[in-house]
Parts: sequence; C-alpha cells; structure tokens
Amino acid sequence: MCVIGSNETTPTKRPRKKKTLAELREDETRLLKERKQLKRQLASLQATCQKHRKDNESLKKMKDDMKSQVLASSEENDCVEGKKNDGFVLPDLNIPAGEDY
Repeated sequence: MCVIGSNETTPTKRPRKKKTLAELREDETRLLKERKQLKRQLASLQATCQKHRKDNESLKKMKDDMKSQVLASSEENDCVEGKKNDGFVLPDLNIPAGEDY
C-alpha cells in the first residue's frame, strides 16, 4: 500500500503559457468575427425555417381543400346515383310467392 506523505506533492497540471496582449486581442477579434458569422447563419436558418413553415401551412390548406372537394363531389355522385339507380328492389312480402302481377 502506497501512502503519500504530507511533505510529498502530487503532480499538477502544467502551467499554461500566458498570452501576450496582442495574442489576446487577436483571439478576441477572431471570436467576435465568428460570433457575427454564427449570428448571420442562425438568422438565415430561421428565415428559411419560417419560409418552410409558411409553405407547409399552405400545402396543408390545399390538401384539406382538395379532401373537402373530393368528399363533396363523392357525396353529390352518391346522391345522383341513388336517385337514378336504387340498387336492388325489395319484393313485396304481402304478395304470395309464385303469383305474377
């Protein structure tokens, strides 16, 4: 078993090299440019998203309109066909079978 004594120190991280004022300014300007570019990209993506959202809504409206038109026309066809052709005729059960009138 290994125990670290109080007079021994544990290895620490290497100290970073301090940046000069010029390097810090370069980093700051680079980060500011990157920030502006990212903001522009974000604005562009948001605008594109809004456009797609509007397109999607208009397509949904068109789809709903077409569905309602199809349903309305099929109901009209059913009504017209129902008047023209009743399908089948139920026999009169009060007439005895085998008698032709």
